[in-house]
Amino acid sequence: MDIQSLIKCYLQDRHSEALSLVFEEVGEMEASKKFYEELGKQAEEINIPKNLFLSIVEYLDKGEKIMAVKMYLDETGIGLRQSKDKVDAVERFLRGESISANSPQDDITQEVKKLLGAGNVLAAVKYVHTQTGLGLKESKDFVDKLRS
Repeated sequence: MDIQSLIKCYLQDRHSEALSLVFEEVGEMEASKKFYEELGKQAEEINIPKNLFLSIVEYLDKGEKIMAVKMYLDETGIGLRQSKDKVDAVERFLRGESISANSPQDDITQEVKKLLGAGNVLAAVKYVHTQTGLGLKESKDFVDKLRS
């Protein structure tokens, strides 16, 4: 099964066509629906708008990972590191790997929780800011979310 064609169908809301692709491989409609639903859940976990997700897939198809990162950075305005992390997650997804494998976000979250546990809110905000490239307000919002 051509997973990239399947993902493109999903991202373009061509669900009938995507189910047909899965059905050709699996041969049973219920199993096909279940597989397709799981694929959709995994794609949603990456938390990228479908149009940007599709653009990233197309850049990766052409072997242009740097352009994918640049496009995502330009479109979202988030930091370079976060943009690369999102493109890496899509790349892992396309290979059928866990999208959260070696997630830098998990490491950041753990460190922030340690700093918060020690009562060092300011250091936590600074850490998020330097590690992610987020602005100070966004970094504070991230820390505040972990505090609640």
